[in-house]
Amino acid sequence: MKHMYKKQNKTGMGLKTMTSLWVMALIFITHLVSAQGMNGAYTINQLQPASATNFISFNALATALTTSGVAGPVTVNVVTNSGPYNEQVTFPVINGMNASNKVTINGNNNKITFNSTNSMMPWTILMNGADYFTFNNLQVEGQGATYAICLAITSGADYNTFSACTFSAPANGTSSYQIPVMWSSLSYAPSTGANSGNYDEFYNCQMFSGYYGIMNYGLTSAPFQQGNKLIGCTISDFYYYGNYWYYQANSVISGCTVNRPTRTTLTTAFYGMMIYYNQGSLIEKNIIEKPFDTQPTISGTAYCWYWYAPLSLSPPMTKNVYRNNIVRNIKTNGTVYGAYAYYASGDIHHNTFSFDDATATAGTVYGLYFGGTTTYLNIDVRNNNISITKGGTGTKYGMYVPAMYNGITINNNNIYVNSLGGGNNHGYLSTLGTAANFAQWQGFGVDVQGANQNPNFVNLNTDLHPTNNAMDNLGAPLGVVFDQLNAVRNPSTPDMGALEFNIPACAGTPSANTIAGLSFSLCPGEPANLAIANLNNIIHQV
Repeated sequence: MKHMYKKQNKTGMGLKTMTSLWVMALIFITHLVSAQGMNGAYTINQLQPASATNFISFNALATALTTSGVAGPVTVNVVTNSGPYNEQVTFPVINGMNASNKVTINGNNNKITFNSTNSMMPWTILMNGADYFTFNNLQVEGQGATYAICLAITSGADYNTFSACTFSAPANGTSSYQIPVMWSSLSYAPSTGANSGNYDEFYNCQMFSGYYGIMNYGLTSAPFQQGNKLIGCTISDFYYYGNYWYYQANSVISGCTVNRPTRTTLTTAFYGMMIYYNQGSLIEKNIIEKPFDTQPTISGTAYCWYWYAPLSLSPPMTKNVYRNNIVRNIKTNGTVYGAYAYYASGDIHHNTFSFDDATATAGTVYGLYFGGTTTYLNIDVRNNNISITKGGTGTKYGMYVPAMYNGITINNNNIYVNSLGGGNNHGYLSTLGTAANFAQWQGFGVDVQGANQNPNFVNLNTDLHPTNNAMDNLGAPLGVVFDQLNAVRNPSTPDMGALEFNIPACAGTPSANTIAGLSFSLCPGEPANLAIANLNNIIHQV
C-alpha cells in the first residue's frame, strides 16, 4: 500500500509539471506572436470596447505600435463619427517600419484635439522620429491659448505623408507657439540646429491660423532638410508668416494658396512665403493673395514673397526655381513687395504680379525687388508679367534693382505701371537710376525683348488670364511646358506670366454631330462635346 501511495503521489506531481509547461508554452507563444508585430487592418473607435483589432484612442494605437512594432503594412481606420478624440499623442520610431511596411491612418474626417498648457509639450500630434506614416482625412486641432502646435515633426521623422488633412490653431491667435504644422529640431519650440524631418509630403491639406501657418526649421548646414513637399495646400489666416521655409534643399512647394481672408487680428506686416537659405527647391503654381482683406485701409507692409539665399552657400549651389506663381488681391495702404529677393540666386520665370487696387489711397509698390551685392550670380528673370495700377500716393516701380548683380538676366518681361496717383516708374537699375518709362528701361540694356502692355486681365480678383492680343507669344522659350493651370505652353513662343492667353474672344461650343472649320475658340473651362455622325458598319472580307 505504501508503494502504491508513493506511485500515486509521484503521478500527481507529474500533472502539475505538465500544467506549468503548458502555461510557459502559452506565454512563449503569446510573446512570439507579439514579437511578430502588427500587420493588417485595425480600427480606432472609442465608442466600442478595446479588442485585439480595435483601439479606443490614438494613444492606445501608439502604445501597441511601440510595444509590438510592425511585421507588414498596417491600416488603421478611425471609425466615422466616432470622434472627437481629446488627447495628446506621440509616435516614436517604430520597429519594423520601412517603405514596404507602412502605417496608414484613415481619419474619415474625425478630429483629434488637445488643449495644452505646457510649453514643453505644446503639440497635439508629435512625430518624434517616426517614419513611413500616412495620415488621410484627419482633422488635427490645437486649442491652447498660448501653446497650440497641431503637428510637430522632429528628430528625423522622415517619409511621412499627410493627405486631405486639416491643421487648425485658435482663430486670431498671436502666440509664436501656435503653429498648425511645424518641423523643428526640438519638439517643443521653433528652433534649429538638428535634423527635424526629410521627405515629408503634404497633399491638399489646410493649415489654419497660428503665428506661422507652416514653420520648417532644422539643420542649418549641409545637407540641410531634404525633399519636403507641399502640394495643393491652403495656408490661411496666420498672424505673421504664411510659410516659414528655412534651410531646405530639393524641396517642392506647388499649387498652394496663401492668404488671410478672414483674420481680424493683424500685424502691420505680412510674409506670404519666406523662402530662406534654400537651394535646389522648386516653387511653382502658387497663389498669394488677400493679406489684409478684413482691414484693407491698413498701412501694412506686404512681403508677398521673400526669397533669401546668401552667397555663403555658393559655390556650389543648386539654383532655386520660381515659376508660374501668381500674386493678386493685395489691398493695403502700406508698402508692397511682389517679391523681395535678397541675394536670391535662381530662375524667376513666368510669374504674374497684379497690384491693381484702385481704391488704395497710399503705398509704395515694388513689383520685383532685388537686394544684395554686385558679386551675386546666376539670377535669370524672364517671362514675368507685372501690372501696377494701384491708386493713391506712393512711388511705384515695376522692377527695382539697387545693385546690378554679375550674371543677372532681365528680359522678355511685361511691365505695366499706370497708377492714377503717386509716381509711376517702369523700373530702377543700380547706378543707372530710375527709368520712368519703357524706352529708358530698355536704354539700360534690359528687357530688350520685353513689353509694356496693359494685360487687361479677365478678372483682377479671380482670373489673371491676359486678354490683350498685343502680348501674345512674346515670351522666350525656357522649357516651361505647362502654365499655372496646367495648360500647355507654346514650346517656341510661350506667353509671359503664369497663365497662357485667353484669346481670341470666345466663339462658343461646337454643335453636336459636326466637324467644321479648322478650330474652335473656347472659353476657359468650357466643355467641347464632339461626335461623329453617320457611321457605316463595314465588314472587311478576306
